[in-house]
Amino acid sequence: MGRLYSIVADQVGGCGIGSTFGSGHGANSQLGPVRPTDEPSSQTFASSVQAFPGSGCVGLFGELPHATRVVRSPANRKHLDIGGSSQTFTSLSTGRQDRVERASFARKKEENMTIKKLCQFIAIESSVKTRVTADLTEAHKDLQKNDLFNGHSRRYEPRNEDPTSPLGEKLPEENKKVVARAENIVKLTLDRLVEQYDLAATRDYGNCVAKSDVEVDGKVLLKDVPVAHLLFLEKRVDDLLTFIRKLPTLDPTENWDYNASQDLFATAPVQTARTKKIARALVLYEATKEHPAQVKEITEDVQSGTWSTIKYSSAVPLQRRNEMLRRAEDLQKALKFAREKANATEVEEKKLGRAILDYIFKG
Repeated sequence: MGRLYSIVADQVGGCGIGSTFGSGHGANSQLGPVRPTDEPSSQTFASSVQAFPGSGCVGLFGELPHATRVVRSPANRKHLDIGGSSQTFTSLSTGRQDRVERASFARKKEENMTIKKLCQFIAIESSVKTRVTADLTEAHKDLQKNDLFNGHSRRYEPRNEDPTSPLGEKLPEENKKVVARAENIVKLTLDRLVEQYDLAATRDYGNCVAKSDVEVDGKVLLKDVPVAHLLFLEKRVDDLLTFIRKLPTLDPTENWDYNASQDLFATAPVQTARTKKIARALVLYEATKEHPAQVKEITEDVQSGTWSTIKYSSAVPLQRRNEMLRRAEDLQKALKFAREKANATEVEEKKLGRAILDYIFKG
């Protein structure tokens, strides 16, 4: 924009035209070029331009034979009055929206409105809340002691002014001072509450604009997630981690294959023998002429058949559970990083507490 002013001055000043520019860029400059600046002001150029009659000078808008006046008009347009005839042209200023935003930001600074990071307000909110709660508890206790707010003064006047008379006895004054003032307690309480209310408002308003992307493994998983939802996701992912750790896993001592027909994991068939106890007579001594045979009944384990065993399981493979744990932990870290990044958003300190409490206590 400073460059624009310089061009106007070169073209107009070179023709012997006296010009006065807006403040901030060569105010009241005459006939000379205007030095460009890094930061243009919100003023438009040429608050008044005059041409010498009959000079035949040609400026940005052609020959200016008569007194020329440039004034503001609505909708960001300028009104050009040349010799009594009216012409309208589009404003030459560029990037006006950017300048408006910069001016608004500067105005907030001038009004001493604090611009800090959201995490700075969050860091002190807990301690402020603790302190305010303690002060309110103390004030609540004092408000229940009515004697602190009441006092009296008593002065005795005898009926007989003669001190020697039995009815002329003089007694000292009795005074009880008012220890606490209700309005003072209200004022101090409001001052404490205003600070807490302002911090809560700043946090909540800041949460509306604090956003961040969630990046996992170098890729954006979630885009522009509000910080409040990031907190929700953190808690849910913590619960999911506990859930995943409790999942049953396949017995690592077995070889498992997925059985599509059963929709289960299964092992290869294992053959095992089944035995059965069979009783038989065992001859200890053969029979002789003199003695009968000595026989004892015994039992033997005899294989009666074969078992073919296939084990099934619906548990998850250990490798799969470990992979789920790894991804959940990576997401948990990414959410924490995103939350810290969102909390680093610059927010404007809100001042709402005074208006709320004044409405209640002052009307």
